[in-house]
Amino acid sequence: MDMALTIFYQLIKLLGVGMVGWLLTKTCKITDEKTLSGYLANAALPALMLHSLQIPYSLTLLKDIGLAAAGHLAIFAAGTAVGVVLGKMARQSKGVTGTWTACLILPNSIYMGMPVMLALYGNQALPLAAGIIVSFNLGSFLYGAWLLSLSGAQKNRPALKNCCSSRLF
Repeated sequence: MDMALTIFYQLIKLLGVGMVGWLLTKTCKITDEKTLSGYLANAALPALMLHSLQIPYSLTLLKDIGLAAAGHLAIFAAGTAVGVVLGKMARQSKGVTGTWTACLILPNSIYMGMPVMLALYGNQALPLAAGIIVSFNLGSFLYGAWLLSLSGAQKNRPALKNCCSSRLF
C-alpha cells in the first residue's frame, strides 16, 4: 500500500509540473520560439544529473552506472533487431522500418521513467539514471535521428557518422 501511495504522489507531482507548463503557455511565457522541452533538455535534466551525482565516489558506483548504460544500449540493440525483423516480415520499406524501430527503441524512459524510478527506489537510484540518460540521449540524437531519416530522399539523408555534427538543440 505504501508503494502505491508513493507512486500516486509522484504522479501527482508530475501532473503539477504539467499544469505549470500549461499555465506558462497560457501566459505566453513559453511560445513556439521558447519551448519548455528546450529548458528541460538543456537545463533541468543536466541539473538533475549533476545533483544526483553529488555523492561520495566509489568504484562500485561507477561500475553500476556503466552497467546501467550498457543495459540501456543492449535494449537499443535488441529493439533494433526486433524492429528490422518486424519490418521485413511486414514487407515495409526502409523508411517505415526505420520509423518502427525508432519508436520501439526510443520510449519515453526519461520523463516518465524518472518519477517511477524515484518512487520505487528512492534517491539512491538517481546516479544509475545518469547512465541511462546519457545512453538515451546519445542513442536518440544520433542513432534515432539516423533511423528517422531513412524515409527521406537519398541525397538529403545524413550518414550515421554525420549525425553528431548537426545542430541538435
